Amino acid sequence: MNEQIVMGGGLILVSLWGLYNVDYLRTRSRFGQRIIDGLGEQTGTRMLLGVMLIGIVFGALLATSVIQPIRWEPSSNPEAVGSD
Repeated sequence: MNEQIVMGGGLILVSLWGLYNVDYLRTRSRFGQRIIDGLGEQTGTRMLLGVMLIGIVFGALLATSVIQPIRWEPSSNPEAVGSD
């Protein structure tokens, strides 16, 4: 299994959990409380729902290889910055 599929699937699962438990996030997490305090009850709830939906969409795009993660590979160029 490709690591990209695992990352995308994990992001989808975490976002679905957050979408299902949005009331818990709103009332009992620091992140949710800060958003509610800063934006108000209705707008803060919409913001949390939006973040979770964006996570689901991004996870699906990552798992289906529409979005490619950045891959950092060491340079084989001896004149690269930072080489001695």
